Amino acid sequence: MLDEFVNNIKALSDPNRIRILNLLLQRQLCVCEIMQILDINQPNASNHLNILKLNGFIKIVKKGRWSYYFINPKKEDLIDDILKLIKYIQDDETILSDNQKLKNLSKDLCKIGE
Repeated sequence: MLDEFVNNIKALSDPNRIRILNLLLQRQLCVCEIMQILDINQPNASNHLNILKLNGFIKIVKKGRWSYYFINPKKEDLIDDILKLIKYIQDDETILSDNQKLKNLSKDLCKIGE
């Protein structure tokens, strides 16, 4: 149990992974949406998503050729509690910017290359 706790904390020790969880608490997203919001490349986004997946924070659903990531319902309360512990996170400029980008995200973003 202690090892799992430590691994979970390690998985959450990167700002981009916290940002991803914050976004996924709002809705499911594909890699290209996460890339655009966080302004990171595909390998970087996939690496962060893989770490979150391996630690059970997120799950994947395939829709056609796209993979969509969402919060693992079994960990939703834990993730919500973690974000609440860092109360200032919702007022953080980066988080506010991410949330605004999510609201403005083009519905056609993932249709590129279809």
